Parts: sequence; C-alpha cells; structure tokens
Amino acid sequence: MAINENGKETVVEITDSRYATLIGKYHSAVKEYLNTGNTDVLAEFEGKRVKDSSGKWHILETNPSAIREINARREEPEFYDIYQVNV
Repeated sequence: MAINENGKETVVEITDSRYATLIGKYHSAVKEYLNTGNTDVLAEFEGKRVKDSSGKWHILETNPSAIREINARREEPEFYDIYQVNV
C-alpha cells in the first residue's frame, strides 16, 4: 500500500488489516484536505504509524505543505490506486 512518509510517497507491504484500514482512512483524509484545504481532517493521524510486513514502523505524513508537495510530484493516473502489485 502507498503511504506518505517523511515528505515522500512510500510503498509498504501490509499484512495486518488494522493498519490497512488506518491507511485507507488516512488516504480519505488526505483527499479531503487536498480538495477542501481543511487541515482539521489530518489531526486524527498526527503521530499515527503503521507496521509493515518486516516489522518496520512508518509514521504517516500530516504536514499540509509536505502533503501538497507529494501530491504535486505524483503522476496523474487514470484511477488513483493505493495498492501496488509486486511482480
């Protein structure tokens, strides 16, 4: 799954559904922030972290300017997908 961390988009492999759910809610909040400019929606995720399949912790990015920069660097796919298939 893709997450924003340390000012960049990172892909992490998640095996725990609780973290997958948190990431999904985070992406919804990020989308709302980008559409409305309401930073309050990011507050819930301040300091939240997820553990990847190898046990490494990742802290979700909540800095509004960093999120805007990450979004600006992202290529515009036809459909935004938070999952990545490893081949």
